[in-house]
Amino acid sequence: MCLCIWSGAMSGMQGVKLYYNVLEAMLAAEESRTQRANFTSLLSSNSFHKCLAACAFELIVASYKMVRSMIKWLLPAKLQ
Repeated sequence: MCLCIWSGAMSGMQGVKLYYNVLEAMLAAEESRTQRANFTSLLSSNSFHKCLAACAFELIVASYKMVRSMIKWLLPAKLQ
């Protein structure tokens, strides 16, 4: 049970890190594309932040499922 709590906390931290990394990259790309640096309307939108967070956490969850599936495939049934 302790391992599940630890891995849940780690995936949560990874989701937050991914959220901020993607946010920063999106803002930088948009700034270079539009030559504007004012994103107040975008950053004040709750829907934008919810969607970006949902995408970040979905990617983390999907990556953990992929690793778990790979481990089951690689290890013999006796070791699982």
